[in-house]
Amino acid sequence: MKIEIVTHCWRYSTLLTYQLSSLVLYPPRHATVLATVFFTESDRATCEVLRHFSQSDKPANVTIRGWDLPREQLLRRAIGRNMAALATAADWVWFADCDYCFGENALDTLGDLLSQSGEDLVFPRFVWSNRSEEAGDETIDRARGGVCIVGIDPRNFVAMPLNRAIGGVQIVRGEIARAQGYRTSNRRQQKPALRWMRTFEDVQFRRCLGTEGTPIDLPNVFRILHSRHGRTHLDARL
Repeated sequence: MKIEIVTHCWRYSTLLTYQLSSLVLYPPRHATVLATVFFTESDRATCEVLRHFSQSDKPANVTIRGWDLPREQLLRRAIGRNMAALATAADWVWFADCDYCFGENALDTLGDLLSQSGEDLVFPRFVWSNRSEEAGDETIDRARGGVCIVGIDPRNFVAMPLNRAIGGVQIVRGEIARAQGYRTSNRRQQKPALRWMRTFEDVQFRRCLGTEGTPIDLPNVFRILHSRHGRTHLDARL
């Protein structure tokens, strides 16, 4: 089973550190994972995180790949997702955001469930999130001050039920991704932008597939909440 995790990072280097750390701390035993991270060279902190994890020791079945885009393309999430979808060689593609982390047995369970799935789009029935945005800010602050492997404390997270495949938990069959891309034909959603754009394209992606997605019982998927967002706080650095 080949799984590709696709994420974007614009000034969210600490969140990315948590995500990539989780792949090192809790790699799958029965699947291979390619983490594709879209970034831009001018975001020096993110470059440093990618450099650290690409050069450090990792499980043999985990690959971390940075994909450099011009800033104007990075800031429209559908552009990178479309590129990754069309180019993927994976059996399944997880379109994620960098505020998600993968805990113990999350990816192994994912591989087991996907090997038996006949669906085109799935999502975790529950995601564990911080109790509040303020608690999420504290999680982020604890990991500032240098790039290293860091882990979240699951005791600080509570279960959040999901009823559809929202933006950061859209897990799509690879052959569907290769055939359809990600909003390929929508000119607006493939148009470069000067600031981080609100990400409504996941709603229309579900409509194109004709499904809200099928829930699966996936353990230990964590989302770090935060009070400052790139689309509303242009100077946010997380």
